Amino acid sequence: MKKSNSKIFVTDYDKTILYVFLSLIVIGLLIQLDINSVRNSMVFFYKQFAFALVSLVLALFTLFYISLDKLRRWNMVLIVLTIALLILVLIRGTSIKGA
Repeated sequence: MKKSNSKIFVTDYDKTILYVFLSLIVIGLLIQLDINSVRNSMVFFYKQFAFALVSLVLALFTLFYISLDKLRRWNMVLIVLTIALLILVLIRGTSIKGA
């Protein structure tokens, strides 16, 4: 039998960050479920659940298939991009009922 030559990068990640990420997703979904049970509408919960699944898949893809060295190289670019997007929300965002 031949061994597979495909490389899969399994990085050594911090389990505490993963557990915090997962617990925040679960807590957010539980709060959304509680709010929607009062309104008798589950549409917002399903949308939030779909976004949570997408973010979970992207996070797991990032953890397991992208090497940690590549992430470290792109660290400053991602931080600047995040800050720029947050500033863009302040500039272009709309206010609805004071929120």
